[in-house]
Amino acid sequence: MKAAPNRWRLRKAGRLDRYTANLFAASYATALLLVVGLFWVLDLASHLGEFFEPFSDWLHSIQAVRREETREHFDKRGFAMRVENGIFGGGSYRWSIGDASWLANNLWDHYRFSLDEDYLKGRAYPVLKDLFMFWEDHLIEIPSPDGEGTVLVSPDGWSPEHGPTEDGVSFEQQLAWDLLSNFAEAAEILGIDADERARAIAMRDRLLGPRVGKWGQLQEWMIDRDDPENRHRHLSHLIAVHPGRQISPLTTPELAEAARVSMNARGDGATGWSKAWKINMWARLHDGDRAYKLLAEMLRGNVYDNLLCAHPPFQIDGNFGYAAGVCEMLVQSHMDHIHLLPALPEAWPDGHVRGVRARGGFELDVNWKDGRLRRATIVSGEGRDFVLRTDVPVSVVGDVEVGEIGPGLVRFPTEPGRVYSLVSGPAQQ
Repeated sequence: MKAAPNRWRLRKAGRLDRYTANLFAASYATALLLVVGLFWVLDLASHLGEFFEPFSDWLHSIQAVRREETREHFDKRGFAMRVENGIFGGGSYRWSIGDASWLANNLWDHYRFSLDEDYLKGRAYPVLKDLFMFWEDHLIEIPSPDGEGTVLVSPDGWSPEHGPTEDGVSFEQQLAWDLLSNFAEAAEILGIDADERARAIAMRDRLLGPRVGKWGQLQEWMIDRDDPENRHRHLSHLIAVHPGRQISPLTTPELAEAARVSMNARGDGATGWSKAWKINMWARLHDGDRAYKLLAEMLRGNVYDNLLCAHPPFQIDGNFGYAAGVCEMLVQSHMDHIHLLPALPEAWPDGHVRGVRARGGFELDVNWKDGRLRRATIVSGEGRDFVLRTDVPVSVVGDVEVGEIGPGLVRFPTEPGRVYSLVSGPAQQ
């Protein structure tokens, strides 16, 4: 299957035509729906990466239009986006400042999977740098809510799709953190813009970070006003869990627990795309049974007979988000290592998956039995070291030394194009 050249990427609710009234104006809804599922699954599943190209081409093509409107409206460098955006860059509905950085997160992640430096330099980096400049102009300094020193916040923010407009909204804070981190890493890889990279890191480290509220939740706003009875379909304040990497049970367990509290409060009921995002969220929180519960519920109640996601008339992001969630349950690689079976549910005690991709240019087939890893076949595309999180001893068949590099982490070198067989247990020849 090949991606057709010079074609516009799929919209969330059908194709653009000139004869009918197009739902959502046939726009790309950047406040969430453009990125839920539509691009998460393309890099996770093998041989689908080329289908990402229409998106990166579109975002690259509209930069000039977005810069112009951003300059006119905000008098700032770089660009921001509105909630709805057309194929030529024109926007409608309200401004949603974090959205452009969310889109750019996909650009950066595509590089992390492919390690294509030509793509990074020619497509991803110009967008990342534009958005770095926007955040540099946009962030403001305020006294810390904790009473110690000052912090940087995004002013007049919004948490899609509800709540007030005010400073320090978690959605924008978390996306600024992602963008500044991604820009700094990209600049280092390309060996350029050292001064800008240093400024980005300094800004990121001064951002108001995620906050835990009075009932143990991850706050959606700087002010602790979250309602434990709120069942809103959006999870905007949890973007640091997925698709971000600022919050993880492995590195920030207290914040991960607060995210779990918030997820429980929002509940499992949702429209199709929202339920798909919740599957991915619970997978990132390493709760395979909860993710599996939502998988089953989505098939029973959120798809039509033809299996298209049921959000009238339909929204394809729910379908792709579902597939991405299954991949996240079985393989994760967003924390700079590869974690096999991080959210395996009890309902899948034995099984296998083929062709899942991991960041670092790897493709994997994974087999498990009795809920434990049995064997994994690894194809190394770029010859990077394979860093694995594991709680059981593992070895690689053949003359490959596996070394421990930290608690629960092992590493072994690879060569481009070579296939490796990883097994649980002692070394085999």
